[in-house]
Amino acid sequence: MDSTFYVLLGSSGTSNPTGTVTFSSPGHTFGTATVHNGIADFVASLAQISAGTYVVTASYSGDNDNEPVKATQTITVTRAATTTSLSGVGTIDAASSETYHVSVSRPNLPGIPTGEVTLLFVSVSVGSAQLSGGVANITVPSLAVKAGSYQVFVKYAGDANNTPSNSQIITVIVK
Repeated sequence: MDSTFYVLLGSSGTSNPTGTVTFSSPGHTFGTATVHNGIADFVASLAQISAGTYVVTASYSGDNDNEPVKATQTITVTRAATTTSLSGVGTIDAASSETYHVSVSRPNLPGIPTGEVTLLFVSVSVGSAQLSGGVANITVPSLAVKAGSYQVFVKYAGDANNTPSNSQIITVIVK
């Protein structure tokens, strides 16, 4: 997720401002832009920034004719929407275990979701796992559920940068 920061500088001296503007917040420097015709703009990647509210400071370096100056703006970085998918067999022998594959992504955004996913047979949790690289495998232990037909899905709990989401529902028959 990218965001463009703009600064319009007025002249405090006898010439149009030149120099640089650095964009930062406590604990993070987004980058520096060169001033052209009194304007500095910078495209900042916010993909690795935790969701939250930040006060961004634009610090103008000044030049021979213009004094350094700072300005602040509050920005809000929101958690990214996620998509969770589930794949695995549609029939299980109750006496054996089966493994289901889970994938969580951020459509059209860089970054990889982290956190926990839980496999549910209707509303009963039969296993959970931590995502690694946005994927996890969850094994349904033998005899974890009785014979029958179940609506099965995965719940992703979300993390500091990603919203929770549920997978599609698949029907699983336990024999």
